Amino acid sequence: SSTELNIIMVYLPSTNSTTRDFDDYIEKMYDLYHTYHDEGNECIIMGDLNCSIKETESLSSATRSHKLATFLEYTGFMSINLEDNCLGPKYTFDPLHSHSVTSMIDHIMIDRNRHEWIKECQIVDSNYNPSDHLPVVASLDINTNEHICKTYEKGFINWAKYSSMEIHDIYTTNLADELSKIAKPNIVTSDNDMLETYYNDIVRCMCNCAKQHIGLKIPSNKTKPFWSKQLDILYRNMGRSSKEWKEQGKPRDQINDYYRQYKDAKRQFRKGFREKQQEWE
Repeated sequence: SSTELNIIMVYLPSTNSTTRDFDDYIEKMYDLYHTYHDEGNECIIMGDLNCSIKETESLSSATRSHKLATFLEYTGFMSINLEDNCLGPKYTFDPLHSHSVTSMIDHIMIDRNRHEWIKECQIVDSNYNPSDHLPVVASLDINTNEHICKTYEKGFINWAKYSSMEIHDIYTTNLADELSKIAKPNIVTSDNDMLETYYNDIVRCMCNCAKQHIGLKIPSNKTKPFWSKQLDILYRNMGRSSKEWKEQGKPRDQINDYYRQYKDAKRQFRKGFREKQQEWE
């Protein structure tokens, strides 16, 4: 079955904005990533990120670049225009058109596992461009028709239910029988499409056999398989802070204590949620 391709346009707050504003937008990027990527869909994130991307080891945890680099490390994304084969200048922002104070703050980002998508990339420097930002142009060869064996409905294969010996008896043996029914193409005379179909048939057979003989474990709609007591505490704290903030008329002044407490509680819950989810995966 086809996989959706989602292109997410991003504009992160400039250095004139507060750190809290920047953090809020980074949190929204995490939310968007999980909204689309967790459904097994492909994502491209692009736009003016208003900060450079650097290695996390060399940065203070308080810097904007560190927070963006942490997002890329968590999601497994990369910037196309940071690749060595990207043509043109090594910057995308030249505020005075002087070439003296420049930075790379505009990016097209994809999953590192989709590196083969990249065909061409160029940062275009033109005398006819009135903007301080240079266009980033990329050519991608995208195939979203790859068959992926992922979670079924909202569940997952319940491997933990059986021992290794039981899995061999009820799954491996049946899988061998099912695989024997798939016609093997001639490696010498088959083209790429025929081999791709054969590959997809094998993967589909493995997934369906596991679903039929091992079965699915369906988590409750109200919980997650990685939910913990720590997340309970953070969730209740976020709810309490939200209620207090709403009782005050939902003030949005950055120095308002109720607003700050609510945003901090929400940020801590999201961070804890991501960490537990990553540990479980």
